[in-house]
Amino acid sequence: MAWALWKGEGNFTGTASEVPGHFAYEWKYDKIVTALYYFDPTSLNAEVTAMTNQSILTMLMKGSKLKTVK
Repeated sequence: MAWALWKGEGNFTGTASEVPGHFAYEWKYDKIVTALYYFDPTSLNAEVTAMTNQSILTMLMKGSKLKTVK
């Protein structure tokens, strides 16, 4: 198990973030077979939303139509 502080800046939001996280690993025969990551996803969710909105806006500006998956 490990604790860490991830620091970074969003490519789409430009927001600087510091996110503490807890990482847990299950080992078998010198290999990681399970990895669990616990952290507050607020800044990640904001980044994904900004990326999605920009992608949709770019497609609409290019005249593309959004396709519905059946």
